[in-house]
Amino acid sequence: TVEGEPLEQRRISRCSSFSNPDGTPTSRSTPSTTPATAPPSPSPTARQPSSSSQQESSTTDHPDGKLSTTDADSSAKTGINTESGQEMGERRHYLFDIFKSYPRLMFSRAPWYIQLYSMFVLLFDLIWRTGYKNFVRLYVRHVLNPQGILGQYKDMIEIGSTQICAALKLLSSPDNVPALLNCTFGKDRTGVLCALILACLGKDKAYISKNYAQSAALLENVKEVLQDEMTKKYELNETFITAKEQTMMDLLDHIEEKYGSVTEYMEHIGFSREEQKMLCENICR
Repeated sequence: TVEGEPLEQRRISRCSSFSNPDGTPTSRSTPSTTPATAPPSPSPTARQPSSSSQQESSTTDHPDGKLSTTDADSSAKTGINTESGQEMGERRHYLFDIFKSYPRLMFSRAPWYIQLYSMFVLLFDLIWRTGYKNFVRLYVRHVLNPQGILGQYKDMIEIGSTQICAALKLLSSPDNVPALLNCTFGKDRTGVLCALILACLGKDKAYISKNYAQSAALLENVKEVLQDEMTKKYELNETFITAKEQTMMDLLDHIEEKYGSVTEYMEHIGFSREEQKMLCENICR
């Protein structure tokens, strides 16, 4: 899972280190959460597993972070493919916190007087238990809204590069496909990762951008939720609840201008050409 509403996502360096040789996890932990659009917040909010899937959660330590895996309920661990009749492998759930360092970045971009003022706002929110609403709104108005959704996507491929690389490595393993990628609304973190995968498969920018924009029609089904959670609650501007073709086209142009190509961007973040080839073969097999 690449994005979650609030989904804590863990960082890893190599797919081969996710578990012990026999496939068993090495230790336990409880995942925490991150807002969908990752507005600045002093700390993530804990999320308890649902009653239908209260299973053990595990992590594996790595030099640059941890990977959290959560098994679904026992009845969902394995199943039968209705088309082939063959038994499917064990289901795994991977959570990646792409926006883990985003609040700190937003804080650093604000003018000094906003940083200072925000401390008083934060104190107010803590005293009145507002859920940091006013603190978040302050940074939305002064940092997030001016850069828009495209700016956030550009930030995503930089500050979330370790997690993006980890997700790509996971998808390069035959044991991890087919896979379901999701986030809060299925268009931002999921959209960016899927765009990178499509580029790796050789699709051109026009195709990728049109594919991304297909989310627009489906967003109408949750428009009221989007407005309540984003534009009304945190005062994010309308670009954050859209999925426009031009947005993805501009992001891909940005990657080309900065790195030369998506292929070179992937190499830059630690996903080698050989691994890219493995990803293509694994997705297309």
